[in-house]
Amino acid sequence: MTTTTKLNANTFTKRATLALTLLLAITPHLRAQATASAPLPAQLTTATTAFLANAGLDNTTSTQAYNTFYQGLYTWNRFQLKSNPAAAELSFELSINGMITDVTNGSSVGTSYVRLVIRDTKTGALLWSLSENIRPAARQKTLDTNLNDATTKLLADLKAVTSSSTTSAPPQ
Repeated sequence: MTTTTKLNANTFTKRATLALTLLLAITPHLRAQATASAPLPAQLTTATTAFLANAGLDNTTSTQAYNTFYQGLYTWNRFQLKSNPAAAELSFELSINGMITDVTNGSSVGTSYVRLVIRDTKTGALLWSLSENIRPAARQKTLDTNLNDATTKLLADLKAVTSSSTTSAPPQ
């Protein structure tokens, strides 16, 4: 081995050792960042009263979603449902929306979804929103089933969010 080869090998070894040392030093920090969860608004887990609002549900199909969701909330018994938003801590705004999901060769395919927006009734602040797709259907009976499925999934999503233990710290 020549002197130049020994120097290059020695420099490579030093650089590799330095890189490995740096990697080992920052790995715990990176792992901690990857597992940290953003806090949820505290109201989602502490509120006990809620008002269910019809936010753009204007036909028989959407009334079905409203009734299904209301019945699910009532049966769950997690929130005391109020008929007046001023008497509730949270406002649940339920709506059915549509959007274009694919445009190919001049034709489009639309997808509908049921959406829940959760607001703090005292401040009007948006706390959270959830949505579930409604599978398309060619028959009304199938659409009714798909709508019930999406609404039931939306309620399950709400249960998951409001039972989470990752809430934000109280303001200072």
